[in-house]
Amino acid sequence: MKQVDVAVIGAGSAGMSAYRAVKKADKSCVLIENHLYGTTCARTGCMPSKLLIAAANSAHNIRKASQFGVHVDLNTLEINRSDVMKRVRKERERFVNFVLDDVYDFPEEDRVLGNYHFINENTLENELGEKIQAKRFVLATGTKPFVLPQFADIPDRVLDTEDFFNFHVLPKSVCVVGTGAIGLELGQALTRLGVRVTILGISNLIGPITDPELLDLANELFRRECRIFNDANILTAELVQKEGDEYEKVVEVRFEQDNVIYREQFEYVLSATGRVPNLEKLCLEATPLKFEKKRPVYNTNTLQCMNEDGTPSFFFIAGDITGDRMILHEAIWEGQFAGRNVINSLRDGYIDAAPLLVEQRKIHTPLGIVFTDPEICMVGLTHSELTDQHRIGRVNFENQGRSRIQLKNYGALHIYADVSDRKIVGCEMCGPAAEHLGHLIAWAIESETTVDQALEMPFYHPVVEEGLRTALRDLRIKLDE
Repeated sequence: MKQVDVAVIGAGSAGMSAYRAVKKADKSCVLIENHLYGTTCARTGCMPSKLLIAAANSAHNIRKASQFGVHVDLNTLEINRSDVMKRVRKERERFVNFVLDDVYDFPEEDRVLGNYHFINENTLENELGEKIQAKRFVLATGTKPFVLPQFADIPDRVLDTEDFFNFHVLPKSVCVVGTGAIGLELGQALTRLGVRVTILGISNLIGPITDPELLDLANELFRRECRIFNDANILTAELVQKEGDEYEKVVEVRFEQDNVIYREQFEYVLSATGRVPNLEKLCLEATPLKFEKKRPVYNTNTLQCMNEDGTPSFFFIAGDITGDRMILHEAIWEGQFAGRNVINSLRDGYIDAAPLLVEQRKIHTPLGIVFTDPEICMVGLTHSELTDQHRIGRVNFENQGRSRIQLKNYGALHIYADVSDRKIVGCEMCGPAAEHLGHLIAWAIESETTVDQALEMPFYHPVVEEGLRTALRDLRIKLDE
């Protein structure tokens, strides 16, 4: 039996960060992975999706060139569906290899690859009967895609992002289910790459937007380019013979919107309906952990999991598995903090130590970005979290100088501040350069900047950031009122 101070379960961004923190404190630790090394971001998320988006935007810009007086023969424009995916896979592997280099720099005896499950609260066992006993555990197993039950009978035609980015040729037609970040990004990118795409969503949601004005505007903007049914009820999905082709089968999806029933056929369904925690094979019922909604209950400020009897456990949690802020930089922060708190809880060296000496973490300003066109960003408080103590500053980019120069003069930014101290507290945006403006606003919130202080900062001309200044000026008027 292998015995260590700490076992970190999951070798993604959070798990690797936790492992490093434990090793820095000179404690024995194993990093357990049950599938493949390489983070979700590198293999199936952030990086391959942005590679596909880059190819899509390249084709889109060529089609748009005539609006600048640059005329190209669109009849000769060819999107090679094989070459597109060849570059995506090639660059994706490059990013994955960077992660693998980091993992393989860890001592071999610390790297454990295999399917382990709990047999009691401090012991793991694999299918060969090999055991690992640890004083503390960090759960960093991440998540996996959730697939709607309507697609249960056609698993071979339902793709998640892991399946999709292994393709050698882009499909000709795809039904994208979900209008969250992944669904919007891939749905728009595939549309721009000549794939016939229908995007199905619910409740007219566009990404994470909660501001009603922005939500209406975002629906309008995305429907100009993409075929979106954003209040759809999916009825059935089945494999049928393709119309006019006795050899090929396709997925026929029946859905309803506005009392009209649609029946459409696709090569594949791309599921982007959220993710669920990777826990079912761990047999955590053998531990005293408390669960709610199939996730361990934990203290948000310490990342320490709780036992059923309400006492702190010897388990800590980090990364996407928490279900909160499932974003790379948050996973890294959480992993580092969970690792440090594991060390804090081991200070006296005994597994039955009490009380556990854990620290409270600093929770940073939320920052989320959707890399569509227009981009979407959410920073700090959302519109749904505002109260009577907050005011809203607005800018529409239709007549914003640099945006018009680039033919990206669409969308809007709403920025929020507190009446009492005039500090910026949040924003929602669907418009140009949102990834950059979002960072500026996040830094302003993190440094507790007031609206007046922000307006004293330099704004170069002509830049899209001048739109932020317009929104801040509007916000100052609202605060003065």
